[in-house]
Amino acid sequence: MNEHQYLEFQAMDRPLGEPEREQLRALSPTARITASSFADDYQWEAFKGNPRSLVAHWFDLHLHVSSWGTRRLMIRLPQRLVDRSRLDRFLHGVPIVDVWTASDNLVVDVRDDGEEGDPMHLDNCSTILPALAPLRVDLAAGDWRAFYLLWLVAAERGSLDDGAVEPLPGIAPLNGPLETLARLFDIDGDFVQAALEQPEGSTERAAEARRRVVAAVPDDEKAALLCRLLEDEPHVAAEVRNRLAAAVVSVTGDSRSRCRSVAKIRERAATIRVEREAADAKRLVAERCRRVRDAQRERKTRLDVLRRRGMLAWREAEREINRCNAAAYDRAVDLLLDLKTVAEEDGQAAIFAERLNGLCERHAGKKLFVARLWELNV
Repeated sequence: MNEHQYLEFQAMDRPLGEPEREQLRALSPTARITASSFADDYQWEAFKGNPRSLVAHWFDLHLHVSSWGTRRLMIRLPQRLVDRSRLDRFLHGVPIVDVWTASDNLVVDVRDDGEEGDPMHLDNCSTILPALAPLRVDLAAGDWRAFYLLWLVAAERGSLDDGAVEPLPGIAPLNGPLETLARLFDIDGDFVQAALEQPEGSTERAAEARRRVVAAVPDDEKAALLCRLLEDEPHVAAEVRNRLAAAVVSVTGDSRSRCRSVAKIRERAATIRVEREAADAKRLVAERCRRVRDAQRERKTRLDVLRRRGMLAWREAEREINRCNAAAYDRAVDLLLDLKTVAEEDGQAAIFAERLNGLCERHAGKKLFVARLWELNV
């Protein structure tokens, strides 16, 4: 198999200057380089740069996929927006994740080696990172469902104890970027479906708590935050969401009390799998029955047409035989088979046999045609 790898980097907070782009060009003369991105495909040869160094200095996102199964995603976040103790609840014990610091930033480095040649990782590679990019915005804003999915990888693969507790009480709803992340790291769909389920009423309680918290923010603080937003100060929205999330917890209590264990999630995923397979089997049976009914209706329509045509159908069969080629013989024999069925259904088998004998006598010299008749027992 031809070795193929694709690498892409994206800068989201700060565009690249011309000197930086020149340095990137030195790494690859074929790369697609803009003020916010670097992307290239490699066949056999290796990338000359150091992805960690590039992310540490310039880029906020990095993707690497290969034909031998490599899947790597780096996400760089400002440290001030990340609660390390909370991050440990999500990613501690997740073997495919490494977290490291780069100046004022924190980098979540996810690397896994899956099945060789997985088509999701090699087809349309240029669409993957743009589809994942909104995850960084969500993570910076305190929406850590992406980290939950990485935790779920460890839960699915047995890297966590059965008693380990999920870091969030479910991850619903699942949006496009999260779906892309789940596909990229081959997370079992039944585990994802189990993770989507949340305690009844939890969404409504959280929404009401957010409304109460927002209403309690003093007007001068709201005005100051709006001014910072108007001035395009980076990550203000994320800062606000993090602050509100902490306040909501103080109002509603720690949601971890409603979280499930790995054993419970695995048990629920197994139930979902059984239900899905049963539903799939039921759909297959229904589809087979539909195809049989359609075939029966088609057959009845075809035979009714033959009944109305009468001798015209016999003349058509003879015209096909006179073409003297294999395809025409096949069409003639198919038509004769239908005529035989009509005759048997209508109690006219003897008439059919008489007409067939006459046809065979007229074309006895066409050995290939006669052989097809014998082969299909017409």
